[in-house]
Amino acid sequence: MKSPEKQIGRAFLLNFAGLIVNKGSVFVALLLVSRILGPDDYGRASIIVNTTSLFASLAALNLGLVATKYIAKYRANDIDRLNRILALVASIGVASGFLFALTLFVFAEPIAVHQLGSEQMAPYLRIGAITVAFTTYNGIQRGIVTGFERFKTLMQVDSFSGVVTFLLGVFGTIFFGAVGYIAALMIVSVLTNGLYFVIVRHLCRSFGVRYDVKGCLQEKNVLLRFALPMSLAGLAAAPANWICGVIIVNTADGYASYGMYSAAFQWRSIIMLIMSTFGSAMLPILVSSDERSSQVEKLNLLVEWFASIVIVCVLVPASNSVSALYGAAYDRDIFGYCLVAIAFSCIVASYMDGINRKMMQRDKMWYSFVANVIWALSFIALTYLFRDNGAMGIAYAMLCSYAIMLVVVIAMSIKLKVIDTELVINAKTTFVWVLLACWCVFCTMESFFAARILSSMGVLTVVVVVFRSIYGLKQKRYERTDADGD
Repeated sequence: MKSPEKQIGRAFLLNFAGLIVNKGSVFVALLLVSRILGPDDYGRASIIVNTTSLFASLAALNLGLVATKYIAKYRANDIDRLNRILALVASIGVASGFLFALTLFVFAEPIAVHQLGSEQMAPYLRIGAITVAFTTYNGIQRGIVTGFERFKTLMQVDSFSGVVTFLLGVFGTIFFGAVGYIAALMIVSVLTNGLYFVIVRHLCRSFGVRYDVKGCLQEKNVLLRFALPMSLAGLAAAPANWICGVIIVNTADGYASYGMYSAAFQWRSIIMLIMSTFGSAMLPILVSSDERSSQVEKLNLLVEWFASIVIVCVLVPASNSVSALYGAAYDRDIFGYCLVAIAFSCIVASYMDGINRKMMQRDKMWYSFVANVIWALSFIALTYLFRDNGAMGIAYAMLCSYAIMLVVVIAMSIKLKVIDTELVINAKTTFVWVLLACWCVFCTMESFFAARILSSMGVLTVVVVVFRSIYGLKQKRYERTDADGD
C-alpha cells in the first residue's frame, strides 16, 4: 500500500495539473475582463455573478461533498447503500437546482431594483438563473468523480472548462460587454454538465453502481446528520458575501468600489482553489482510512496551511504593483491594501479547512454550521461598520471575521476532540500565528516594496524552520471517542 504522503501527493498533483489549466485560464480571463470593463462595469458584472453564486450555493446543499464522502466510505463494502444515497443526492440536486433557478428567473426584476439598485440588471440575472440550474448538478457530479478518486478525469474536465471559459469569456466581453461575459459563464456550465454526465454514467457502470430511487428515502438520516448541517453552513456563508456586496454597491461610487474589491478578490479565489486541490485529494483518503494515522492527521492540518503561507509571502510584496495588470482605472494603493487583507484571510481559511475536514469525517457538521453563522454575522456587521471605506472596508471586514472564526473553530476542535489538541495548541503553532499577525500589521502600515519583500523572506525562512519542527511533533494515536454509527 502506498504511504499517505505518496497517495495524497499523487492526487494533489493530478488535481493541481487540472487546476493550472482550468483556473489559470479562468484567472487570466477574469483579469482581462476586469481590465476591459473597468471598475464600474466590472463591479456590476461581479455582483451579478455573486448573486448567481448565492442561488447556486443554496441550491447545491453541499450535496457534492455528501457524494464524495459516502462513495469513499461505501464503494468497497456496501454498494446497495451507496446506490440509495446517490439516488437521494441526485434527486434532491435536480429538484433544488430547478427550484432556485426558477426563483431567480421570476424575481430577477425585484432583486435588481430593490437590492442592486438598477432595473437594467434584471436581464443579466435571468441569464444567471440558467447557470444556477446547471452549476448545481455540476457540483454533485464533480463530487461523485472525486469520491471514486478519478483525479485524472477531473483534471481533464477542468482543462476543458478552463479553456472554454477563457475563449468565450474574453471574446464575449470584447463584443458584447458585461452581458457577453455573463452569457459565457452560462454556456460553460451547460457544456461542463454534459461532459460530467457522460463521465459519471461510465463510472457508475464500471463500479456496478445503480441509483436506487425507490429505496432512497431509507437514507434520509444521511441528510439530517451530514447534508443538512453542511447546507445550513452554506446558507450562512453564501448570503453573507452577497449581503456585504449589496452594502457596498449601495454606497457612493459603490459599483466602482465593489469592482475594485472583486478584482483583488480574484487572487483569493485562485489561492483557495489551489488549496482546494489538496482538500479534494485529502477528504476521500481521510474518510476511507480505518484508523487515525499520525501522518495523515499532520498532513491534513499542516500542508494546506504551509502552502498558503508560501503563496502569500510571494504575493504580498508585489500587491501594489499587481494593480498595473488591471489598468490605470484601478487605484494602486487601494487595490494593494485590499489584496494584503484578502491574502492574509487565505492563510486563516486554509488552516481551518484542515479542521473542517475532520469535522466532516466525524459527522460534526452542526458545529461547522455554528462557526459559519458566527463568521457570516461578523462579516456583515464589520462590512456595515466599515462601509464608508469602500473596497478596503469590505476587505478588512473579511480578514477580521475570519480571525474571529478561527478562534471559534479551534475552541470547538478542542472541545469535540476531533483532532489531537497537541497538534492544534502548542508553542510553535502559537508562535507562527503571532508572527503572521505582526507581519500582517506591518504590511498594512508599510507599502514600500523593499520593506515588504525583506519581511516576507524573513517570515518564510522562520516558518519553514518551525514547520519542519512541527511536523516532527510526537502525535498521540487515540481511539475514536464517539462511535455514533453511520
